[in-house]
Amino acid sequence: MNALKDGGFVIELSNEWGVTKNPCDYMRLNATSGTAMVTLHVLKAASSATEWVTGASVSAGPVQAGSLLTVAVPPGNTSFVHFEAA
Repeated sequence: MNALKDGGFVIELSNEWGVTKNPCDYMRLNATSGTAMVTLHVLKAASSATEWVTGASVSAGPVQAGSLLTVAVPPGNTSFVHFEAA
């Protein structure tokens, strides 16, 4: 988790499923390896939660402390969830 100056924070989620790489070779991705469904237990209230790469909203409004949010991370991808300060 990374705290931001405005009081918000960002969480990085990585899914290595389906990624293979041998030394001195290109990475290969098997896109059918599975999406990681990540459940976040929010400990600090936020006015919103947004996935930075896609711009998709992760919550339908303000996020309360104690809330559970689910984020889908495709195989071989990284997602950044931005929680805007409440």
